[in-house]
Amino acid sequence: MANENGFLANSHQVVTQDGYVLSLWRIPGDKAYLDEPKGTRPPVLMVNALEVDMMEWVVARPEVAHAFVLARQGYDVWLLNNRGTRFSQTHVSLNPKEKAFW
Repeated sequence: MANENGFLANSHQVVTQDGYVLSLWRIPGDKAYLDEPKGTRPPVLMVNALEVDMMEWVVARPEVAHAFVLARQGYDVWLLNNRGTRFSQTHVSLNPKEKAFW
């Protein structure tokens, strides 16, 4: 969705101390950002609410979607997906079909 609306986006994986693999997406700005020096945008971390994922920050029209509004205003936007969401259902040794994962 970010690319479709003129924004750069890339994904990152973070492993927590207890082995969960969380997915983060970064929107460093719109495509005009390519000409800016690296590290000039202040970072903001957006964390989803219970039982939803990062999509809550981008599903609205690009003029009002929170992640896109912040990216246009000069922020380096990071979208975190909590464990158990569709984008963060991985663990280094546990299977999400097993009770121990949850």
